[in-house]
Amino acid sequence: MSQNWQTERARLVFGDAAWRRWLDGLRRACEDSHAGSPRGKVELSDATQDERDALDGFMGKLTKPHEPAILPIRPFERLLREYGLAPSLLELFEALDGKPILTRGLMREQYAAGWNGIFRRVRREVGAQMSPEAESWFDALHRREGAGARTLQRIYGEGEDLAVRALLQVLQALSFVEARKRSAAERIDPILPLPLLAARITGNAHGFDWKEAAGRLLWYGLEHLFGEGGDGGVAMEDAETGPSEGESVFSIRSAYIRSVYRMSGLADDDLSSQVLLFAPSWGGVWEERVLTLRQVEKSSVEPNWGDVYAVENPSVFAYLLAAVQERKEELSAGPASPILVCVSGQPSLAAVGLLDKCLRNAGKRRFYYAGDLDVKGLEIAETLARTYRESFVPWCMGTADFAEIAHRGMELTKEEKIRLAGMTCSWDGRLPALMLEWGRKAHQELLVEIMAQTWLKAWGLE
Repeated sequence: MSQNWQTERARLVFGDAAWRRWLDGLRRACEDSHAGSPRGKVELSDATQDERDALDGFMGKLTKPHEPAILPIRPFERLLREYGLAPSLLELFEALDGKPILTRGLMREQYAAGWNGIFRRVRREVGAQMSPEAESWFDALHRREGAGARTLQRIYGEGEDLAVRALLQVLQALSFVEARKRSAAERIDPILPLPLLAARITGNAHGFDWKEAAGRLLWYGLEHLFGEGGDGGVAMEDAETGPSEGESVFSIRSAYIRSVYRMSGLADDDLSSQVLLFAPSWGGVWEERVLTLRQVEKSSVEPNWGDVYAVENPSVFAYLLAAVQERKEELSAGPASPILVCVSGQPSLAAVGLLDKCLRNAGKRRFYYAGDLDVKGLEIAETLARTYRESFVPWCMGTADFAEIAHRGMELTKEEKIRLAGMTCSWDGRLPALMLEWGRKAHQELLVEIMAQTWLKAWGLE
């Protein structure tokens, strides 16, 4: 019997609409199998009478009224051969679909072939230009063992050409950075902003930002070449998080990410990260200052002030600042004078850097923090409490404070209630439960008058 005649017979038998769902189930079973020879069954719990009739007509009376209809796969495949319709399920679907089925095993083979192709193409481009350290990382990536392998696999998932381009650009960047490091002694300022490197290599100043897969891949290469060794990069890739918007910058991950850039002679964005500060005892300036991360890091001056007060929101910072400025004629700033910091929501790297300088070896210096009484506000406060546990003092963030303003707040969303239910609050364990009981949240602006009283008292004013 010719193959064309066999194909036409198969299409004639299984072309009826009653076979559509049976064939869909068989096709999925083939795709999920390693070699296209699945076992088991296809079950339709809501099979129509036409679907039951089609199955019974092909395999004999199998179905029972009011019970799920079941197609046993191996007996079905045997009947395909006996009726001369197809030697196997794979060949049946190739005849019906006009293309072979991609089984799990075949997909693995194709994936491996494409993955190996990436490294052959890149090797052909770079030749022997890689340093031994870069070569070591390249080989680890190829084995899918090194830090960055998962990131490259994600890029490969979008296309082999994209993966080749990303890996080539990263290797070129690593080569450039290595050359700069070797000649660093000849330059006054060896620090190169990351966007300048990205523009030079990719033509896009943001091409190596952390949020870009190529940017993360570069970081893993830098970590392999210039990091502290160990499994830091691999552990980082498990989480695939970095110093991006919305992430806590207190984490060891974020600090290590920045340290690797620095060890590589690169600077990530240290100007757009800013913090608001009011510190009259620092130079006698009774106005707010806006400090960039660069200024915070370069400052060698040890803080010459008293307790640190910090708020989450700029509007509250402005209110408290005005409260002191209105009475500054009554005040003088000295070493014991308090300062006010605004972290502006999720604390920036600049805010954390400033707090570290203020609270490192703080001694008796206290850190009073006030944030929103909502899920995000509690998360920020809890991280601050853990980070600066010796100095941390909650400021207007207890159950009594919430009870005072809860009726003026907003309703919690369903997602917020779920998150609150799993939260702990180290300074007041009853707070999350009380917020759930009320079903409400509140912004710190509702407590600003009470906060102002505490702030003025810190200056010796009533």
